[in-house]
Amino acid sequence: MKNEKLEMLKVTDRHFLFAMITALANRMQSVGDTFFDEMTWKQWFVLLGASVFESPPAITQVAALIGTSHQNAKQLLLRLQKAGFVSLEKDPMDQRRTLVHFAEKFFEFERTYREDSQEFIHAIYEGISEEEVRTARRVLTAIDDNLMKLSAYQARTGGKK
Repeated sequence: MKNEKLEMLKVTDRHFLFAMITALANRMQSVGDTFFDEMTWKQWFVLLGASVFESPPAITQVAALIGTSHQNAKQLLLRLQKAGFVSLEKDPMDQRRTLVHFAEKFFEFERTYREDSQEFIHAIYEGISEEEVRTARRVLTAIDDNLMKLSAYQARTGGKK
């Protein structure tokens, strides 16, 4: 559905933003799946999440950061391990944890796509001021915080609220 069509529905700004966040996520995945030859957008996103940690993260840490379940993150990482981008190893300090280690193939991938990735980000934000980006960041962070509170409430109560 085009933005103009959504606006014509006379929905509130809150409903419009809710719909746009969902549509943007779908569109980003659709475009992203054509961006890389070696992996899907979701696989790239789990690698991006793992890459922000200073030391090899546990799968649980990566899953929490990117907003997915441990099981989903593990499945993505297992496929990436099979493709040679990462290795998954038990934490020597806590055998219950599995750590994500980057393989050389990941660093080669990063070097290959670094410039294209920067151009992609530039294109996404074209015509948007830094102040608008900062405002969007604050809004999206607040929405994420609220979703996390709702998730914690549901986990505590077993309810659907």
